[in-house]
Amino acid sequence: ECGVIFYTLGLNIGLVFLGVLYFSIVRKRYPWWFEPKRFINPEATPPELPNSPHGCWDLFDWIAPVWNLSEDAIIAVGGYDLIIMLRFNRLCLKLALYFTPYAFGVIVPLSVTSTYWERSSTQIHSYFRWTVANIAPESARLWANVGGMFILSVLLIYFIDQELHYFQELRYRFLRERQPHRRTVIVEQIPPDLRSAAQLALY
Repeated sequence: ECGVIFYTLGLNIGLVFLGVLYFSIVRKRYPWWFEPKRFINPEATPPELPNSPHGCWDLFDWIAPVWNLSEDAIIAVGGYDLIIMLRFNRLCLKLALYFTPYAFGVIVPLSVTSTYWERSSTQIHSYFRWTVANIAPESARLWANVGGMFILSVLLIYFIDQELHYFQELRYRFLRERQPHRRTVIVEQIPPDLRSAAQLALY
C-alpha cells in the first residue's frame, strides 16, 4: 500500500535525525572516536567546530560551519578524493532535484489518472498505480515517460560535462603541486648490482 511508502520515508527521516542528534551529543565526549585526526595530524584538520552547547538548538551549531566549508578547505584537509566524492553526491542530488518537477508534475499525474488497472484483469498493487505499470500498452501517455528519459539523459550529460571540466582543472592543480610524496614510487626487490643511481642509469 502507499501507506508503507510514507511509513518508510518517515522512518528513514527519523533515523537520520536520531543519528545527527547522537553525533551532536557525544562528539565532544569521545573526541578520539569522532576527531582522531585532530590528535594525530592537527595541521591537516579544519577549524574546530563549536563546543559547549547551552541549549537544545545549540547542539546543531556544527552543521553550518561544516556546510559552509569551501572546496579549497576540503581539499586541504581531506584531499582530492574527498572533494570528488562530495561533488559526485552533489551531482546525484542536483539530478534528482531538477527532474523532480517533471516526474511529479507530468509522469505521476498521468499514471494516477489512468484507468488501465480497472480495465485490466490483472490485479495491480496500489503502489503501481503511481507508476508506468498503470498505463495501457500503446497508450499515448507512454510518450511522457519517453520524454522524461530524454530529459533525464540531457540533464545527466550536461552535469557530467560540467564535472569533467572541473576534474580537468583539479587534475592540473594536482600536477602543479610540488609535494614529493605525491610523485614517489616504491620499487622493491631491485637486484643488488643495480642499487645505485649510476647502475640504474646504465640499465
